[in-house]
This record gives sequence, C-alpha cells and structure tokens, in this order.
Amino acid sequence: MFRDSVSQALKEVLGDSCSRAVIYHLGPVDYDDAGDFHARLKAIFGTGVLSLEKVIVEKLALQMGVSVSTLRPDDIVKSVSLARTATGKRRRK
Repeated sequence: MFRDSVSQALKEVLGDSCSRAVIYHLGPVDYDDAGDFHARLKAIFGTGVLSLEKVIVEKLALQMGVSVSTLRPDDIVKSVSLARTATGKRRRK
C-alpha cells in the first residue's frame, strides 16, 4: 500500500519520467522502513521533501478510505505506522 502511494504521488507531482528518475536515485528502497525512505527522499529534495510527503500521505489515506487527518500528513513515518496498524486491525476482523 505504501509503495503504491509513493508511486502515485511521485507521478502526480513530478510526472512519469521524473518519478522514474527519482526512484532510480533512491536506490533499493525498503518500503517497510519509512524512516529510511524519508531519509533517502530528503537527500534528494531537501526541505522540499515535506510537500511531496504530504501528497504521499494523501494517497495513502485515499487507498485506506480514511480522512487524511486520521494519519499525520506532517510526519510520513508516523503516518505509515498508523496506516499499518489500521490495516492490520482490519485484516484481523
């Protein structure tokens, strides 16, 4: 889910070619480690990473069917953690 949100957000904000270039420069990403992903993305975009991450969190919330305010749009690591907790609870039901 997180990987799909990242892909959609990058394509929406940067376009297809640029998003592929960013993914290439990110290197092998462990999408289970949102902190590592944030650090790699920040190395490319600097403080501009926050705007891009907000779009990623919006896509994540949309995929989950929840309001973006349910997650933490200002903190991608916390947002991914909340999303994983919420989807884990849904799967157990």
